[in-house]
Amino acid sequence: MRGKTCVLTVGSTRFDPLVHAFLSADSLASLAALGITTVVAQVGNSTLPKGYKEGSTTLPQGLELHVLRFATDLEEQVGQADLVVSHAGTQSIARTPCLDRSAEPARSLSCYLSLAYRRWLDPLLFATSRQLCQSRHSPGL
Repeated sequence: MRGKTCVLTVGSTRFDPLVHAFLSADSLASLAALGITTVVAQVGNSTLPKGYKEGSTTLPQGLELHVLRFATDLEEQVGQADLVVSHAGTQSIARTPCLDRSAEPARSLSCYLSLAYRRWLDPLLFATSRQLCQSRHSPGL
């Protein structure tokens, strides 16, 4: 039986609040409680919380954590994930294969959360991200 995977993606942006919240002990414990066994944190240009570095490690909760700046196979990783947490950038939403209503993915994504904060997004990007999520049936945003 394959464990569940969660992917965080912030694209190439610097999104410190999301990265720090996602990698907090409480968030990781919540993921483990949901049955997540593998966590991929694609952090772009964000700073990492104290004690974290790029690479792979096993956390005390038993989670396999992979922290990376950028990945050439991110679309594939997102497409295979059970849970995706995104900064709601238009590319992150538009390139999520399992959210493409015209495609017939081999497996569907359990949950896709787009976290857009007006504080960090200009009005046009916020509106665009919101429309993309709504048209792709994302529960987030």
